[in-house]
Amino acid sequence: MSRKVFWNGLGFGLIGGAVLLQLMLMAQNTATSAPVVQQSPPPAEIVESDKKYSQDEYDQKLQVRLKEEIDKRPLPEAPKPEQIKKTTVYISAGLNSDRVVEMFQRSGLISDAAAMSAEIKKRKLTASIRTGAHVFEGEPSMEELIEAIIRQP
Repeated sequence: MSRKVFWNGLGFGLIGGAVLLQLMLMAQNTATSAPVVQQSPPPAEIVESDKKYSQDEYDQKLQVRLKEEIDKRPLPEAPKPEQIKKTTVYISAGLNSDRVVEMFQRSGLISDAAAMSAEIKKRKLTASIRTGAHVFEGEPSMEELIEAIIRQP
């Protein structure tokens, strides 16, 4: 078979395939774009079973059912007494005192990071910080925090 015949066959095949694809797409578009007619009930009347209600009657009935559903709900429970907030901070090996103080500030244990950092440096406790998990209950003072991180967890 010569190259000329091969290329002619390939060209005609591609053109024929493109024409058929276009025909299929046009047929699909006309089938899906046909208008669909749906009949809906008139807006002033709501049909329920065999009864017909006007909009006002329907609204009243709806309000009664909503009130019944609300009455069926259980009453909300009484608020529980406040539990003591427990915060756990894990100090990993290699953290310096500034990073530890930053962790305390992010966890909400302290508000003034600079003051605590200065206090740790003033006491020369930067090398005494112990690694591990430290659990704090409530809102500990700065003294309690410092004592907790220098003793073994």
